[in-house]
Amino acid sequence: MKKIIIALLLIASYVVMADHGWQRVNYMQSTIFSAEVTLNAFPAKQGDVVGAFVQNECRMIAPVFMVDNKAYVSSVIHGDAQEQVEFRLWMHQKDSVVVLSKTVTTSPGGSLLNYSLPFEIP
Repeated sequence: MKKIIIALLLIASYVVMADHGWQRVNYMQSTIFSAEVTLNAFPAKQGDVVGAFVQNECRMIAPVFMVDNKAYVSSVIHGDAQEQVEFRLWMHQKDSVVVLSKTVTTSPGGSLLNYSLPFEIP
């Protein structure tokens, strides 16, 4: 019985301590970014995290927050030049990542506001 309890505690702690594992790289310039985040047309969940990537280099890590039952992120995307950015959504409850099929071009010193990140799981 003790082994079962210990196993359950370990599994529960893994779920609570799960992490996306991304490490952001910082640059001198950045693009201000805000977006509504959906997954299969429903709001992402609080605790989920959006990452912005340029060729697999993490440039932004932003936790999802809720306002009026809608999910949003607000952060800066690090980078000194205009670049194509790919977005990934880490779903904390499933400890899995979904990649957005479209990219965005950054604007160092500028902003990309009121954007939409419609993630889809087939």
